[in-house]
Formats: sequence, C-alpha cells, structure tokens
Amino acid sequence: MLAAMDALVRAIDAHPRPVVAPRARRVPRRRPRGRARVRPDLGERAARALGCPEIKLGVLAPFAAALLPRRVGMGRALELILSGEATDARTALAMGLIERTFPDETFEKDAKAALERLADRSGPALGVARRAVREAIASPDLDAALPPDAARLPEQHAQLADAREGLAAFIEKRPAVWQDR
Repeated sequence: MLAAMDALVRAIDAHPRPVVAPRARRVPRRRPRGRARVRPDLGERAARALGCPEIKLGVLAPFAAALLPRRVGMGRALELILSGEATDARTALAMGLIERTFPDETFEKDAKAALERLADRSGPALGVARRAVREAIASPDLDAALPPDAARLPEQHAQLADAREGLAAFIEKRPAVWQDR
C-alpha cells in the first residue's frame, strides 16, 4: 500500500500541470449519542476532514512529513503530524494547507467554475508556471531561484505556440485560441 501511495504522491508532484482534488470523500463515522457536530456551519462533510491520524496507530506519516513543512511550515506540520487530530476546512485554508473552499450549497457550481477558469488557460503555460514556482520554493535564496540565465526564460517560453498566440490575442484584443503546444 505504501508503494502505491508513494507512486501516487510522486506522480502528482511531477505532473506538469496543476492537479485539482475538488472534493475529498469522507467515510461516515458514527457519533456518540448526545454529542453535537463540530462546526455545523461548515456542513458535516467539511467539519473535520483533513488530518494525519497515522501517529495514533504508532506509525509515521512519511508523505505528510515530507510535504507538509513545505506547505504550512515546520511548526504547523509538526502539530498536524504529532497530534494526529483532524482540522476543519477553515483552519486548513487559513494555514495554507488548501487554497480554496466552497459552501456546500453551491459547491458543484463553484468548483466547476474554478476548474473551467483553469481549463481556459494554456496547458503548457500552466506547466511552465507550476514548474517555475516549485523550483523557486525549493531554492534556498533568490540567487538560486533566479539563476543568471533567468532572463532567457521569457524568450524560451515565447517559443511555445501558446505564448505567441496569447500575446497576439492580447494585442489584437481577442480571446486566445490555445493549441496546447
């Protein structure tokens, strides 16, 4: 099972385009009688949905240990991993663990609109931007994130058909027609 999870995490990490998980499926849990739901204003689905419970089983969460500090910092990563407690969507959003939430009532419509905005962009341009941000995050300082040949990056990017189309469409004040190359 860990090998499959390792392969999945590495595939998502290496994927050239943004990877979107619009909804986490949640296995319903039985609540003890008389106990109120936590954060009912978020809806039951989002009340307690994100966490690293592995520590409660006496095992390490290796993927969380590798990925969380990059997303939320060492302190919050340790809190999530060592406590084993789940966090709600609002807290996850505030700490930078997730980028966006939608209300339950309009979830489908809002998620579809967000995905359509991404789909309206050039795939290769999204990939170039994602790679540039990920390389910058992994760099220890600005000099490493912005190497001496960085000035050539826009020139290299302009070799993409979509980059030329995007600039032409802007100048001609028309929508771009992406070729995904």
